[in-house]
This record gives sequence, structure tokens and C-alpha cells, in this order.
Amino acid sequence: MAPIDDTSGDSAVQYTVSGQFGGRTVGGNATLQWKIDPTAYVISLQVTASHQFTSVFAWQLKTQGTADRDGMHPQTYDEGRVVSGEGQRSRSVQFESEPTPNSTAAPRMDPLSGLLKLSSDLHLREGGDAAVRAGPLPGLYSIVVRIGDRSMHLDFRQQGEEELSTPFGPLRTEKFVTEYPNPFHDNPQVTLWLAPAFRHAPARVRIEQPEVSVLSFDLASEPVAFPAWR
Repeated sequence: MAPIDDTSGDSAVQYTVSGQFGGRTVGGNATLQWKIDPTAYVISLQVTASHQFTSVFAWQLKTQGTADRDGMHPQTYDEGRVVSGEGQRSRSVQFESEPTPNSTAAPRMDPLSGLLKLSSDLHLREGGDAAVRAGPLPGLYSIVVRIGDRSMHLDFRQQGEEELSTPFGPLRTEKFVTEYPNPFHDNPQVTLWLAPAFRHAPARVRIEQPEVSVLSFDLASEPVAFPAWR
């Protein structure tokens, strides 16, 4: 089954962006958009940020793939970024076939597919289809982002519940924070606030990259349930 080719006319969520980037205070907007059918999905993220009305960066991500009850299978991933003073960078990845069941290599996964997989797994474990419910999450939930020869392990630990104030009233969320066994690492610190009432859709995301940036994405539009791909 071929993946869906675009996200036009389907579900979207808006976020406000705030924080620090390259030593400057920035603010902006982000749009997370998706389309999914029983066997295929496409997700896109567009981010813009500025400092005192001057553009600082623009970032676009898009992933396409297929999905079944056994997992997600990204097929293409495109990323483009324009940073003030640095010019434009882009890359496009055609994912290889999934490893064989006996392989110890982690399946290839991009950040957007990983976010959708996390929300889906949480929904199933906390009250989804009884046939696939697996009880509470283990101590750590791991996502391995592998693009080309580069890989990044993100281990999330739940840190309880937190009620967020949103433009549409209070929203109960579950908070997840990355935890690294090695304190000497250069991976980003990622914190997720996921809303169980909306299939664990992200209500807030905070990404901290040491000595580079601290960015927060806060829900700005009415919450929309993340898609049910299984």
C-alpha cells in the first residue's frame, strides 16, 4: 500500500513557540498536521520563529509511511531548515526495509513517526482495545530515532500528571521526560505533556539542546485527538 501523499484538508493543531535560540529570545508558531487511513499515514510539522520581527529560523518536517497492528513503517522523511546567517539545509531519506525479526538493530524511525507511535502505544495501554492492552507502561518507554547511519535513543520516564492552562480551559496531561544513563551526552532533553482525553496528543513539547536552544511548543488551538492507526 502506497503512503498518502499530502496532509491537505485533514487534522491540524496549532502551537505557539517560545524560548531561546542561538542566544536570542524567539517567538513564533507551529502547525502539526496529519492524515491517516487504515494502512498509511503522513505527518508534517511547520515551525517559524523570529526575534523582534526578524526571522530567526523556519523548519519543515514531513514523514510518510505505512502502518499495521505490528508497528509503523516509515518510507520517506524530508526535513528543511532555514536559519538566519546560516542559509538553508535540507535532507530527504528513503527508509530501508524493516530489519528481520532476528536482527538486533532498531527499526528505522523518524521523530514524527516516533511521536505518533508513542501516543498510540499509551492510548492502547491505558484503555484502548482490550485485545492489545498491555497494562501500565514500563519504567522507561524507548524510541530510537534512526535516519541513515545516525541514531538517537530517547528513553522517556513518566513523571505523573499535570494540569495545563490552555486557551480552551484546563487540560489534564501526563508528563514524560527523557532520561539518559550517561550524563555526558549531547542529545536533546525532551519533555512531553500528552493529553489522555485526546488519545495522548501533545499539548506541550519542550526541547532543550545544551548551549544551542530551549524551545517550548504550547497548544494554541482547540485540542484534536491523535489518529487511531491501529
